[in-house]
Amino acid sequence: MNMKYLFSNTAHPSHQDVCRDTGISEASIRQAIKKLMLDDFIYRDKDNIIRVLDPALKTFINLL
Repeated sequence: MNMKYLFSNTAHPSHQDVCRDTGISEASIRQAIKKLMLDDFIYRDKDNIIRVLDPALKTFINLL
């Protein structure tokens, strides 16, 4: 469920409200975002919003 919450708040996934609501530290969220970007699961669009690259993964996350 944390994944769904993070990706529904993708403009600033390490915002303190997201950290508090998920119980995940900002450092852990930043590290996860970096890893997901390196593995091409997510990307930043022209507006600097994080998006899920794979439509099937996006559907899966939305079903959580």
